Amino acid sequence: MTAYDIAAAFAVMAAAFIIGFAIRRGSICMVDATHQWIIHGKTLRIRAFIVAAAASGCLILPLSWLLPADDILAPSAPISLSILAGGAIFGLGARINGGCAFGTLARVSGGQLDYTGSIIGAGLGAISISAMIRPSDTAAPLFADVWPVGAIAAVICAILAYPAVQRRHLRNLVAVATKPATLMRPFTAMLVIGALGGLLFALAGSWTHLSVIGHEGAFLSGSRAMGAGGKALLGAFALFSGAIFAAHRSGRFAWAAPNISAWLRCLLGGGMMGSGATLIPGGNGALITHGVPSGSLSAWAAMIAIIAVLALSFLPARPET
Repeated sequence: MTAYDIAAAFAVMAAAFIIGFAIRRGSICMVDATHQWIIHGKTLRIRAFIVAAAASGCLILPLSWLLPADDILAPSAPISLSILAGGAIFGLGARINGGCAFGTLARVSGGQLDYTGSIIGAGLGAISISAMIRPSDTAAPLFADVWPVGAIAAVICAILAYPAVQRRHLRNLVAVATKPATLMRPFTAMLVIGALGGLLFALAGSWTHLSVIGHEGAFLSGSRAMGAGGKALLGAFALFSGAIFAAHRSGRFAWAAPNISAWLRCLLGGGMMGSGATLIPGGNGALITHGVPSGSLSAWAAMIAIIAVLALSFLPARPET
């Protein structure tokens, strides 16, 4: 192992640790964000996911142009029924589970043991689906070329990420670092998650826990080429460690013994999320911080399918106006 490999591994672990910390301290969850949007008409948390994608784009797009041989951007697969079905299954699974990939991490790290069922289910779902699918052809993402589409995308990313670097959000970032009980604003948390998430994909590839579960599921089902790399495994471990540290530091960590019905619900929801993430591939974290800012059309399609299913699932509970 070279000095560069060691430095890269430490950088991966540090970045993933901070992302896990931000997910927990910012209470980041796409299910909760969609609930706020559809039921209460509040779009702040949904818009924060846009900030995350934009912040990632501000980093990975220039990096991909400077290092074209490193395949930093996410490839684009054909927009097929399996991609749309994967997004829909993931969205429905997240709804049943009560939290997306981020939300599951935030809850498990706070001691809610019901959500261990989500992680076990995700692994089982990934293994079962991986045994039945074959890798599809891929193409370069839409933003791979610097000019003109890529350059326009980079400018749009900078504009969309700009609100998160305003003074109140930067003050919040300082407060979170210095005051244990301070919560992260949604834009602050997503700026950190997006920027460092994009950097992690450049350094380690698929680092999110659902991506790692998906790759390892494919490996266990017989596709050795799809196993997660060592740096990705380190990143997933550090991600959980950062979230647990955030819960302890804020004084909000509390063991909650699993309830059998809730645990089984999480097992079902997690299984659907693992299956959907394998079809896409990647969970909503991978789509937001890698696929969407890369200009991967299949990632855009999967992300739209996830949000559409979540939004439709909340519509019956929307109060009449």
